[in-house]
Amino acid sequence: MRILGVSCFYHDAAVASIDDGRITFAIHEERLSRCKHDAALPRLAIRAALEHNGWSAADVDRVVFYEDPALKLRRLEDQVKRFWPESRFLKDVGIPTYLEKKYPVADVLRQEFGFRDVVSGNHHMSHAASSFYTSPFENALVLTLDGVGEYESAAVFLGEGNSLERVLSINFPDSLGLFYSVFTHYLGFEVNEGEYKVMGLAPYGKPTMIDRILDEVLLLEEDGTFRLNLDYFNFCGVERHYRDRLITHLGVPPRSASDPMTQEHCDLAASVQLALEEAVCNLMRAMLVRYPTHDVCLAGGVALNCTANARLIREFDIRLHIHPAAGDAGGALGAALHETAKHAAPDNLVRPEFTPYLGVSFSAPQIERALAERGVQWKREANIGKYLAGRLAEGDVVAIVHGRDEWGPRALGARSILADPRRAEMKDHLNAKIKFREEFRPFAPVVMEQHYGEYFETLGMASSPYMLFTHRALKPDAIAAVVHADETSRVQTVNAQQNAYLYDVLREFDALTGVPVLINTSFNLRGEPIVSSPADALKTFYASGIDCLAIETYVVEKTPGS
Repeated sequence: MRILGVSCFYHDAAVASIDDGRITFAIHEERLSRCKHDAALPRLAIRAALEHNGWSAADVDRVVFYEDPALKLRRLEDQVKRFWPESRFLKDVGIPTYLEKKYPVADVLRQEFGFRDVVSGNHHMSHAASSFYTSPFENALVLTLDGVGEYESAAVFLGEGNSLERVLSINFPDSLGLFYSVFTHYLGFEVNEGEYKVMGLAPYGKPTMIDRILDEVLLLEEDGTFRLNLDYFNFCGVERHYRDRLITHLGVPPRSASDPMTQEHCDLAASVQLALEEAVCNLMRAMLVRYPTHDVCLAGGVALNCTANARLIREFDIRLHIHPAAGDAGGALGAALHETAKHAAPDNLVRPEFTPYLGVSFSAPQIERALAERGVQWKREANIGKYLAGRLAEGDVVAIVHGRDEWGPRALGARSILADPRRAEMKDHLNAKIKFREEFRPFAPVVMEQHYGEYFETLGMASSPYMLFTHRALKPDAIAAVVHADETSRVQTVNAQQNAYLYDVLREFDALTGVPVLINTSFNLRGEPIVSSPADALKTFYASGIDCLAIETYVVEKTPGS
């Protein structure tokens, strides 16, 4: 059965395809459109999926949209009634826009592309499926946490074989995702973009305001559920989703994007992060008592909070699986996987082989054409790993484009910027001259899998391939540039089977320096999506302070004045 999963019209539009139970393709629309967090109908991604698979629209047996537009419309209408007259803008603008764009998505997919069979999924079921069916578990407890789907902001499922049974729902407006997003805005960052900045800022502060948040703003119940005190929130607001009462209660004024970062802001970030962790742990604790297991899956945007994820493992001694595209983009794959599981034979366990390298790749003629169009000089290196390792050991910053795009928001060595982690000053150099971003932002390490336990706490895992957990650094002085203020790192492990190109660079760097670790950050500038094509790579290379660009084995160097 050939299935196409689609997510769009909120944020991070994406497409994923499954052919006879195999995951064949997945990509975020932003990688192709070059519009950060592109939420539009993923026309480019759909065409790329069809081209990669060699399909026409008629070859697709079913297209599954990642949520139920009709159910979501009902929730929006209920929201208008419940919060009237504050909900006037939602009634006058929000719902008409929704009816124009998202509600008719199935008809648009049929009419524009010629797909015959288009069905709706369910938002949190798609999240759950994205994690459970890419996990190694035959049975698992599955938690999904995000802003809001149709009605749900959180759900708990029991995964068994090819089925997912929903056993708990928590509905809007009680939402950990919205709670964290409100404070993302409060701290001067962009919602649905800056949440990881709050997580990164938290270690610079102390949770001095936790008592003003827990049991007052965010309330935790004995059964594991949570509630938001709506005296402090207004989710119908146009400019912001918090009330003046929250400002008075916290005693810390909101920060605008241009304001300096104060210690109070750092302390607030630490308090919000701790409150989120307490809420997630409270839910997990109650669910593990009710449904005892060692195997747990997590999905939804909150599952991208690496610090909370690591705490769950430390506190509950569980095996925790998280799909690398845990947010809404991953719902495209989850919707397709759930549809696959529905039609699978009972004795055919749906656990397709999974790799995050699922996007587009480029042939030698395509690379050479892009280089010629840019008019740049280039050379080819027969031993690209050794060459790049030498440059890195000398202190140069190297960007790589290799194989297929990564699936998810993290760069995992297909579209990455690499640098020497031994140099503490490299962090500031990368933030200021390469990424053009806030100085407090940390950088992640990539480590050869066999050396994982030498340099980092393993959290009981044999590998950590998707940068989804913070691990305590065991040799912080040896890799100072990738150790954050709390002496943790958001680790990616890599082996030769997972990504031979990146592994070879690491192996050669280790041979030169005795350190099997590199800085690995996404190949993009602030406010831009991660690059996809050679043309994207060349544009970003020349707009930044990157010293060397490798597109497969093609190497481009900076020349004076370039």
